[in-house]
Amino acid sequence: MTLKKLKQHESLASNQISIKSIKFLFYLTILFLFIGCSMAPLTSTKNASTLGASNWEISTGFVPTPSLSASRGFGKDFDSGIIIEGQMFPLIALWGKYAFRNFEGLEFFRKDYAFSLYGGIFHALDPAASKGFFIGPVISYKYNWTEVFLSVRYNWTHWDSVDASFSDKENFIFHDLKREKETLSYMQYSLGVNFWFTEKFGLSLAGKVLQAVDGSNYLDFTVLPSAELMFKF
Repeated sequence: MTLKKLKQHESLASNQISIKSIKFLFYLTILFLFIGCSMAPLTSTKNASTLGASNWEISTGFVPTPSLSASRGFGKDFDSGIIIEGQMFPLIALWGKYAFRNFEGLEFFRKDYAFSLYGGIFHALDPAASKGFFIGPVISYKYNWTEVFLSVRYNWTHWDSVDASFSDKENFIFHDLKREKETLSYMQYSLGVNFWFTEKFGLSLAGKVLQAVDGSNYLDFTVLPSAELMFKF
């Protein structure tokens, strides 16, 4: 074999390897998109008090996924709102919160606590059609311009079956790849503090921990940080 033919052979082999690598990455990307699923929103209420009738609050930040939420007060002790969160795919949640004990009075500088029940439903725009509900108590204590809160939330998530099989037998890794319907129950614990710079503007910093209800450790992540800006009007 001449040197020229040898170089042509090496070049052809290199091109074939490159094509296979590109195909592998392509199939991996398709796989990632087709079997993607979501969990309940990591975004949670940031206090146990309510806004009051016809008052609004908008918050945005990272939880640690990008998050945008808007809520409105309906009467003295009930709020309702919407969450838009960017996990692997967009997720939308509707929620409500009822305060069994609310802050007394309207003073900005105060020492008081509130207790409420918070819950909602969610649906993600992903191939697994992730959906479910969440519910749990929230308690918060306000000391002048700071407010500490604790949320303990039960989450139930359902994923539809997904078929991401490929007919290309060479890609045996992805051959006949399917996932049946599944459900997941887990707890989310959120502990944080709100810094109210004015009556209408604040910063919320929190840490969240997830724990599977069945006692398994596959959800035992480190603390998930969150930071959100809050605007009331």
